[in-house]
Formats: sequence, structure tokens, C-alpha cells
Amino acid sequence: MPFFSIVIPLYNKETFVENTLKSILSQSFSDYEIIIIDDCSTDGSLAIAKKFEDEKIRIIKHSINKGLSASRNTGIEHAKADYIAFLDADDLWKPFFLEKISELIQKFPNAGMYGTDYEEFYSEDLVLDTQKNLEGFKKNEMKIVDDFFISNSHQLIFCFSSVVIKKEVFKAVGLFDESITLGEDVDFNIRANFEYPLAYYNGVCARYTIFSENQITNSNINTKTITDFNKYEILAKKKPSVKQYLDVNRYFLAMDYKVAGNKSVYRKMASEIDQNNLSKKQVVLLKAPILFVKWVRKIKQLFLQKGVRLTSFS
Repeated sequence: MPFFSIVIPLYNKETFVENTLKSILSQSFSDYEIIIIDDCSTDGSLAIAKKFEDEKIRIIKHSINKGLSASRNTGIEHAKADYIAFLDADDLWKPFFLEKISELIQKFPNAGMYGTDYEEFYSEDLVLDTQKNLEGFKKNEMKIVDDFFISNSHQLIFCFSSVVIKKEVFKAVGLFDESITLGEDVDFNIRANFEYPLAYYNGVCARYTIFSENQITNSNINTKTITDFNKYEILAKKKPSVKQYLDVNRYFLAMDYKVAGNKSVYRKMASEIDQNNLSKKQVVLLKAPILFVKWVRKIKQLFLQKGVRLTSFS
């Protein structure tokens, strides 16, 4: 039985999938299997994946397009290992990713999730570090995160291409919710991190691609199904930091709906936010006219292209 099962959801990523697979096959830790879930790609993605003739690779094809969550769930159900990693077909691992995760597992065997830092890839000329809320963590340090929900009140401390999850976690809290088509990671993170410790390595081990095919834009957000944050309020009563995490995620979704012109969803979501859980900048932007918000986003984009990240976190 392999130590890791690596699940790759694949849908129309012909530009990226070859390098994604190469980044796995070049890992310093080699005890793994690769499960590629082809979600009815219409480009050359599947043909490229099939060129990799390696006994570690299995390809499973969906008969109809089911989406990201269903692809991940199919991979989980077919995984042989006790530890399941996910790698989106446009992301990359550093050669030592699995090695660092294996060290985390040895050091913290009772954790349920194991994550690392990541970098954001916009283009060959623009790769940025994340801005995280990780007080008490030294660079390249390994330890248990005190409170996942507080640590993720800024940028996420891991992405789903830089995390490995024990199979038992899925048995306990459930799989990814296939009815959610936007923010499925948020839903799972709440369920899993409420119940299980997260062991973390504060070093960059993965590359997360920001500008890629199939990414959500403001123009199509209205066609997506989001999670019902209100169903987690009972957890927030037990752990107040959950409420802060919910409100920060409500804020970002509310702003996207605002820019997309969906006033009813924006108003509903904004009304459910405790503004004490937002920064002063976020409170101002939440109430600001839509034209001002669009202008701010354009300015942020211009600065980002120059390698300067402007945020609303503080």
C-alpha cells in the first residue's frame, strides 16, 4: 500500500498538466500513487496525462462532467493510502513537498491535516508570497496551528494543493459537498478543522496558479452555488473564532456579488456580518458605492502587476 494517494482533478488544463505531473514524479519522497480524475475534459488534457507511462498513475474518467468536489470525492473513494494529497492540474509541488509532509506526520501523528505554505503564481515574471496571520511561527518551523480559524482570517495559510489529509478525517466529517460550486474548500475546512488539529510547515512547498483557465470571474459568480454559512453558527457558539472566519468569508463573497451587480445576495450576506470581525478597510469597502469598489480593485490590480500586494486585512 502506498504511503500517499495523490488526487488530481483534471478538466481542460492542457497547458499545465504536464508540468503538474512532472512536479510529482520528481518528488524526493517516492512512496505514492497518483489518481487522475478526468472530468470530461474537452481539450488535450487527458491525452497529455496518458503519455505518462508510469505504474504509479491511475486514470479514472467521469462519464459526465461533475465538477471539482465530485472529482476530489472520486479520488478519495479510490485512494489506497491512509494519507490523501490533492494537487490541482495547474499547480506545482516543490521537489520536497511530500518529504516535508512525511516529516510533519512523523512529528505530529495525531494531527488530522498536514499543510505547508505556498506561493502564488500569476506569470513567469510575477510570483508572490502569501500574507498570512501566523503569529508565533518562525520561518521553516513545524508545529501545530493553535487556531486554524484565527490563522486564516487573512490569506489562507495553505491551499488545497499544499495540504494532505488523513483518510479517517473524511470518514468522520464527510467528503466535499458536491452541491457547492463556489467555496467548497471553505465548507470542508470548517468541518475538518473544527474537529482535527492541523500540523503546519511554514515554508513554501507548492505553487498555486492564480491566472488560469476555468477560474471564477465576477461575471459568472451569479451562476454558482455557495455554502450556507448560517448552518455553522452553532459551531461559532462553541468556538468564537469560527464566527470571525465565517464573517471574513462572507465579506469577500459579498464584495464579489456587489461587483457582479447582485444586490439582493450582497445585502443579505452583508447583513449577516458582525463588522467587529472585519478590518476598518473592509468595513469601509463593504459600505462603499460599487463604482468606488471597482476603482479600488483596478488600482489593486495595477499594483499587483508591479509585484506590490495591497490588501484590506489591516
